[in-house]
Amino acid sequence: MKGQVPQNGRELRKEFIQRMAELDEKREAARKQLDKFKNSSQQAWKDARPPLDAAVKSLEKAYKRAASDFK
Repeated sequence: MKGQVPQNGRELRKEFIQRMAELDEKREAARKQLDKFKNSSQQAWKDARPPLDAAVKSLEKAYKRAASDFK
């Protein structure tokens, strides 16, 4: 999506950049959650799954919203 930054419309471009920053933040949050548990035990993975699933769902939701807004 980053390669599709609108060239016209200052406000649209500003909103697009803000949405991309939001997606980057959510992706980084999901990556950090995953990194915490990479070398953990099976029980730690079971404990980690709900927050990881929530982070991924949040990222997916933000991506879909941004993608539909900028089609």
